Amino acid sequence: MEDNPFQRFKAEWLYRRDIHRQRKRAAAVAREQIEEAQRSQRLAQGEATVGDTVGEWARQSPVSGKMVVRVFLLLLLAALCVSGYILYQKQMHIRALYRRLANSRTVLVRVGDVEIKKGELENSMWERHGQRDLLLETLLILLRDASRSVSVESREFRTLKDEERKGKSLSLSEEADFLEEKILVSKVPESEKRDFYNANKEELAIYELSSLRFESADKAEQFVEAFLKGMSPDQAAEEYSLDSHPVMMPPIMAVDLPTELGVFHARAIEALDRGRYSSPLPTRDGQFIIYRIHLMETDYDLVLPAINTVFARRGRDELRRNLVESANIVSEQITPKQLIELKL
Repeated sequence: MEDNPFQRFKAEWLYRRDIHRQRKRAAAVAREQIEEAQRSQRLAQGEATVGDTVGEWARQSPVSGKMVVRVFLLLLLAALCVSGYILYQKQMHIRALYRRLANSRTVLVRVGDVEIKKGELENSMWERHGQRDLLLETLLILLRDASRSVSVESREFRTLKDEERKGKSLSLSEEADFLEEKILVSKVPESEKRDFYNANKEELAIYELSSLRFESADKAEQFVEAFLKGMSPDQAAEEYSLDSHPVMMPPIMAVDLPTELGVFHARAIEALDRGRYSSPLPTRDGQFIIYRIHLMETDYDLVLPAINTVFARRGRDELRRNLVESANIVSEQITPKQLIELKL
């Protein structure tokens, strides 16, 4: 037989593989014998572990491994059947709810040709959400109807919020108030604004005031005396006032003076001449304050924002009244008084 290197290499490799497998089997048998000896020793000493207990139970149990697998598969199949049945019942329940919701609906409010409806299944949610949702949806319908008569290109009306709106981004509620005021003001003709201006010039005047706070009335009088003697307002304020200089106040309408400053202060300002300081007036903080009129606008173009604000207020009040009168409210949980008191 000729010497074949490949056959010789193959025979050597098979021999080494058999030797390696024999060593592995011998090591596994030795390991099992060692573990069995250790387990027997622990059982004899009464220190059996959980693994020892489970292994001993498996050896003594008549149930085979195949039986355990079969039981597990049966339990898994039963769990799948139960979960499928539960999902089916849930789907049927949802379909029944939709059928009830579609077949039974009650008209709550009718605004023109638009109806706001509520089904029986929403009764449980009514106490929490129904009242506010109904009012907001009704107001939205009324505003949408009112906005149809307003031209998008119109630039004739201005409000006090125009300047504020240019300098900052408004929130959703502020934007809604701004647009609502635009809609209400756009419905007022120019002739009506002129007539209102001629009849209420004094109330529509816009004041630009400055104020100074003092610890006592004597300090305020000393400030006025120093000012009359030729001292500048800033110098006199640094010496006698709690403020380092006259504080300019935002423009205030004459009709808003009692609300913003109080009736007593409003009367003192109305009786004051332009450029002169008022007498010391007490405040709630125990201090005294004096006012000075820097500018009082009475021209029509300058007080037009104030006129628009007055008509916007009237429009909002009329909108609330129309909302109560035109809404056909079925639910007893909402009363016209609640609608009027709600600040939309």
